[in-house]
Amino acid sequence: PVDYIITQKLLPYSILTVSNNTGFKLYSLNSREKHTISIPYTLIVGLNNEDKLENFYYSEDSTIRWTKNYSKVLIEYPKNLGDMNLSIKIEGARPLDNPALVTFLINNHFVGNITYSGKQKIITYTILDTYLNDDYNILEIDSNTWNPRDYGSIDNRDRGIEVDWISVQPSNCENPAL
Repeated sequence: PVDYIITQKLLPYSILTVSNNTGFKLYSLNSREKHTISIPYTLIVGLNNEDKLENFYYSEDSTIRWTKNYSKVLIEYPKNLGDMNLSIKIEGARPLDNPALVTFLINNHFVGNITYSGKQKIITYTILDTYLNDDYNILEIDSNTWNPRDYGSIDNRDRGIEVDWISVQPSNCENPAL
């Protein structure tokens, strides 16, 4: 039997360690530990969260990260808490002629979509518990990209949207994490 998996991909398992240089993650398949985070919580995407992210650019100012054409975030949330409220603060410039068409999925289930034109916003979705795994869930953010070099910048990254933070809480929570 297989006890461990090493991959750069984000998987819904307990992570034992992450290589900061390569992004490889070591997962244990035997000891499926339950989540270790207090609920509600807010994940600051730019703060040393490589173990919870896939396909993002490096942190800017230790607060935000740009997505690529698809990016993923590991969301720890015990399904037995019921429906989950998920709030995402997005920001960052977008060219007027190329707004972001963004689709959000959780565990491959459609959650919602938006058109983002560069004005900071907070999007909140209620995720039904039928879409959730027992403890670890994968939020996918899909977006068309734009390249600042096409608009005169020296930055040559194909960017999606800028994500600041993600707030996770039960839908019946009276003390939000924001």
